[in-house]
Order: sequence, then structure tokens, then C-alpha cells
Amino acid sequence: MAPAPNAECAAVDAERPVLDEAAAAMRNRPDVDVLDWARETVTEHMPSRLAECRACDGPAFCPPFTNALAVLDRWDHSRARRVRAVLQYAGLWPDGYVHDGRDD
Repeated sequence: MAPAPNAECAAVDAERPVLDEAAAAMRNRPDVDVLDWARETVTEHMPSRLAECRACDGPAFCPPFTNALAVLDRWDHSRARRVRAVLQYAGLWPDGYVHDGRDD
């Protein structure tokens, strides 16, 4: 008996060039546009003290914010530390978080 065709396989294959391009971009240092996007996104989606995203009208740490913070963690450490300091001051981030080589 032959296995049933996987309906999701075609969708994954159609997205393969996009995924390969994203993986190649992350292997190398991103250009200025990616860092600018991350900085603007973090600023725009910064959670309020009520733990909600003002841009998405949803809960804090929305996907655009967390993706942008991940880019800053990788390529702009000082900006990521400042963002975490603001979140910690607002009570949205645990005290004493230090990102260094030990958590990689």
C-alpha cells in the first residue's frame, strides 16, 4: 500500500527558496537594512507596562518584537541590553538577566 501524499509538502517546497535565502542571510552579517528594521520594530512593538503590544493590540512579546529582539541579540548587543533594561524597569523582564556566551 502506497503512503498517502502529503498535502503540506507542496507548500514547504514552494517556500524553500525563501527559507534558503533567509538562512543564507543569517549566516552572514546582515546589512544595515536588517538592523534598521530590527531597531524600528523593537521601538514600535515595545510592550506597555500593562504587558500589551501597542502596535498589534495583543499580548506583550508579539512575534515581530521577539524576532527583532533576536536579531539585536545577535548583531547589536548594546541595543538589546538597553531594551531588556527598559523591560526590566517596567517589570516585564526578570532581574539579573545577562546575555553572554554561557547561554548559547
